[in-house]
Amino acid sequence: MALLLAAAVALALVYTQTQWLSPLKQKAIDVATPLYWLSNLPREMSAWSQQRLVPKEQLLQENEALRTELLIQQHRVQQMAAVVAENTRLRQLLNSADKLENRVLVAELIGVAPDPMLHRILVNRGLVDGVYIGQPVVDAQGLVGQVVEVGENSSWVILITDTSHALPVQINRNGARLVAEGRGNLYQLGLRHVPNNFDIQEGDLLVSSGLGKRFPNGYPVAVVESIKPDKSSPWAEVVAKPLAELNRNRHVLLVFEEAPQLSRDGAAKPEPASAPPPATSTSGSSASSSSSSSASSAASSSGKPPRPGHRLTPPPVTPTTAAAPRGEGPKPAGAGQ
Repeated sequence: MALLLAAAVALALVYTQTQWLSPLKQKAIDVATPLYWLSNLPREMSAWSQQRLVPKEQLLQENEALRTELLIQQHRVQQMAAVVAENTRLRQLLNSADKLENRVLVAELIGVAPDPMLHRILVNRGLVDGVYIGQPVVDAQGLVGQVVEVGENSSWVILITDTSHALPVQINRNGARLVAEGRGNLYQLGLRHVPNNFDIQEGDLLVSSGLGKRFPNGYPVAVVESIKPDKSSPWAEVVAKPLAELNRNRHVLLVFEEAPQLSRDGAAKPEPASAPPPATSTSGSSASSSSSSSASSAASSSGKPPRPGHRLTPPPVTPTTAAAPRGEGPKPAGAGQ
């Protein structure tokens, strides 16, 4: 027994402290590997069965949950796309605001006129924001229109394509002045009284001329789309396409110029009449001073201050004649003048 124990200790020392049994160790590893695989086979089979053998009801529930999650994610993606597009439009508006020297205010479109013959939009800015009637409205591409009605927190804006609207423009190429009027079409503007031999070309850029001081000068309005000379009339038919996105605007810019003081209904207040300058008179200066001194002395003697708004009547002034120097008589009236 002792011999076996000594042999086991010696074998253990040789196995751990020397490399003599390394080939035998490698062979043992190769022999034991299949045994480890066989011992792990039941656990692998159990995991495989749990993954492959799933009840139909559970699969249906998982599919329904995945479909719901997919719809939610798609909705979020659509919202993100809308946010990105809105941010892009706002950046364009900010870039457009850099072109204007006046102060601007971003407004959001909250309504459209239900009558198709009226080209008007409702924005979420009003008297509390300083909006006034006649205020110009622009977007990132061009002129939109002007404010025609102002409420406390909202305002109506008439578009440049409305049939009742017209604005002075000029050709950017040569500076020729024209009048662009609305035709009731969001994609068309008509140019009024253009002679057949007028210097105008298709593709010419029309900008605001600033006449009337209503719209900012030099802001893009439209591009000439077609020119049709009329042999039976001295005027040609010229159609221009507005540059502003009148049917797709979500945000616009309200341009603040030197606006007049406004009343609560948005109309301009009349300026108060300036008081006429006081009349000056050299001849009545002494009488005025004497009357004021008399009035003040009367007030002080009575001990009562004059009532507000009460006009004191000065006592009559008796004309006096200055004493003449020796050897001279009194001067006649008007002498020395």
